[in-house]
Amino acid sequence: MGNGRSREKIDFNSEVNFTHFKLLRSVGKGAFGKVCIVLKRDTKQLYAMKYMNKDKCIQEKAVKNVLNERKILELLHHPLLVNIWFSFQDEEDMFMVVDLMLGGDLRYHLQNNGPLSETRVRLYMAELSNALCYIHSKGVLHRDIKPDNILMDAEGHVALADFNVATFIPTNGRLVSRAGTRPYMSPEMVKKEGYDTGTDWWSLGVTMYEFITNESPFRGQTSEEAMDLICNKQLVYPKFTDPNIKDFLKGLLNRNPAMRLGSPGRLNDLKEHPFLTATGVLFDDFSQKTLNHEFIPDKHKINCDAMYELEEMILEENPLHKKKQRLKKSKNSVVQSDEFNKPVPGSPADQKLQLMTSYTVFNREKMNKLDSMQNLSTQDHE
Repeated sequence: MGNGRSREKIDFNSEVNFTHFKLLRSVGKGAFGKVCIVLKRDTKQLYAMKYMNKDKCIQEKAVKNVLNERKILELLHHPLLVNIWFSFQDEEDMFMVVDLMLGGDLRYHLQNNGPLSETRVRLYMAELSNALCYIHSKGVLHRDIKPDNILMDAEGHVALADFNVATFIPTNGRLVSRAGTRPYMSPEMVKKEGYDTGTDWWSLGVTMYEFITNESPFRGQTSEEAMDLICNKQLVYPKFTDPNIKDFLKGLLNRNPAMRLGSPGRLNDLKEHPFLTATGVLFDDFSQKTLNHEFIPDKHKINCDAMYELEEMILEENPLHKKKQRLKKSKNSVVQSDEFNKPVPGSPADQKLQLMTSYTVFNREKMNKLDSMQNLSTQDHE
């Protein structure tokens, strides 16, 4: 016998929305919400869903960042990035549905397993260097490269994630504003001397140092101390089996941005460096994921902090799994408005209106289908 309630039918031909996905579990936490594993009900494809509460974004003055990240992610698509597939919104939240990386982030692995082997470091740096070259070729600076923002897939390949403070590279001139996480900032960013793509290569160098030692080289007790260390500390490098590792790392951590490995004048030096060519794979082919990784994450466990799911169930004021009931109740309440109740420019209500109008639906799955149909149509007419 049934329970008297019929399951509401989902229209998959409508614009993509929250009901198109089944929530499985929470796996991460951000400043404005959480990250959940979800199943797209019609295709049975697994994704990660990042949701951001609108009110929290407005309170933290992050509206511009959220919209900017969306804009940048729509432009990018690469095998070594965590790519966006869908985005949409409802009354409470904004959603980004992205590639699911079941291997977890590299911060988690460093904290749980310690420093990485030289072989693992080489393979990760090869893939990350390729990803960084790609986003720079698209005119984008990441500005927050660190182990926390590098995720691993089920086969052990790594991908660059979190474009929250990313920006477009100016066509003329340089950027001067500080952005990102202080211990990973380049000397030129700290000094506000103006920076370009070289700042991302410095951050990658700091990240590589952390891979090898499991220690942050420029983490001070205060922000002033951290900035002094970034600009002046003489690094002590560990002993390596392969001297090319040290040479590559020192090249990334060159305080002169013009001489830094990967910077505009030294990009080919990076691509042809013996540290990377030792993989036996051409630099441009790293994106094909042909490198055989020595570490494959355990597929039978979630490589993240299990507390995220507990927080979602017990501590969250508006848990995601109860959203459907909550919004249905909200729609049934009486709302009074008129043309004279226009929000004050810059007010929270005005910013919420900006989010509603600017955070439009994005559907890469649909775009790819349309592209395939157009390609088939073109072939038929040839």
